[in-house]
Amino acid sequence: MYAYYLSKGHTLNSLLSLSFTEKLFYVEAMNYMIEQEQEKYKAMFGK
Repeated sequence: MYAYYLSKGHTLNSLLSLSFTEKLFYVEAMNYMIEQEQEKYKAMFGK
């Protein structure tokens, strides 16, 4: 999760200070975005 959000411009300190619930939200949001990207590539390349 940290590598994903650091590359999006978040600071390590801001990520480390998140509550457990906030971290869960960030992880699920990350997973959702990855799934969306995968669907986009499947549609583009037919795999």
